[in-house]
Amino acid sequence: IELFITNMTGPELMKASVIIRDAVCERFGITREQFEMKTKKRKISRTRMVACYLMRKHTAVSVAVIGERYNMDHSNVTKAYKKVSQVKNLEQWINETK
Repeated sequence: IELFITNMTGPELMKASVIIRDAVCERFGITREQFEMKTKKRKISRTRMVACYLMRKHTAVSVAVIGERYNMDHSNVTKAYKKVSQVKNLEQWINETK
C-alpha cells in the first residue's frame, strides 16, 4: 500500500481512502458495509482506526478530510492515529476481545 499511495498526486490521492479501506477490510476480515457502520464493536472500530492511521501516515490529506471520507470527526482521526502508532502487535490488537 505504502509504495502505491506515496506515488499518487492530486485527485488520485483521494482514491487512497478507498484503496486503504478495502485493504484493511480484507486484511482484518470485515466487509465494507461493516467498516462504514456507526458501531463501537471493537474489531470494526479498530479496523477503521488503522485506516485513519494509514491515511494520515502515507498521504498529505488533512485529518478533517480523512474524517469526512471515513465518516468520523477529525478529533477521532487524530486519536486513532496516536493510538495505532503506539500498538506493538497490530494483528493481536485488532482481534483481542477485552
